[in-house]
Amino acid sequence: MLSPVSSFGASKQDGTGLFASLRRSLESRLEKLPLNFGTPDLYFSDNRDIIRCVTQTSDSRTSNPDPDMSTIEVDYINPVIAGLEDAFLTMLNCKVERTGLGLMENNLALHPVSGIIGISGKAVGTVVLSMSESVSIKVASTMLMSEMKEIDDDVMDAVGEVTNMVCGSAKAKLAQYSLSISLPNVLYGKECRLHFPQNSHPISIPFKCAWGMLALQIGFTFPGTVAHH
Repeated sequence: MLSPVSSFGASKQDGTGLFASLRRSLESRLEKLPLNFGTPDLYFSDNRDIIRCVTQTSDSRTSNPDPDMSTIEVDYINPVIAGLEDAFLTMLNCKVERTGLGLMENNLALHPVSGIIGISGKAVGTVVLSMSESVSIKVASTMLMSEMKEIDDDVMDAVGEVTNMVCGSAKAKLAQYSLSISLPNVLYGKECRLHFPQNSHPISIPFKCAWGMLALQIGFTFPGTVAHH
């Protein structure tokens, strides 16, 4: 059992072993899939759609959204959602359902286990895949084909790999933006603090599945205006 607040670094993501083989197999399949191959209501139809969702679910700070923010986010968010759907359906045989969207009121992870990847290129930002303990344990159990009962290094490893697959799929769908993704880090603990570019407008997109609750927490900004806080 890991301590209440643990960090799993990128050093274990060494490109070898079972997880790496699964990732390469999945990524080769995902590159060939269309963006909305599964459930259309997971996605946002256009910039106005995402502005409307944020405005309806967040406080007064969103009453006049920055148009540059809305454009960059709708362009990048749908491929990340697609990556999540692709990875869960294709690798884990588990359907996810989007349950909402809103601006983040603070920089805290929504769930105890969070895979984190940094994005750089024509946009700079952070993508977080945050899972309840029940989801992360089922993810690891399915990937390893062995029943896991608690959060340990294998579960953290599996969450890192799924996060890597989600962002790798999104990167493939956004090749025109020349993006690079970091290796994943995984945090375990209650109310872990996340870091996003200062000038971004981080949003939270909660999902549910048969195993429990999970969420994407995403913040992007333009190069030249980035300073982490």
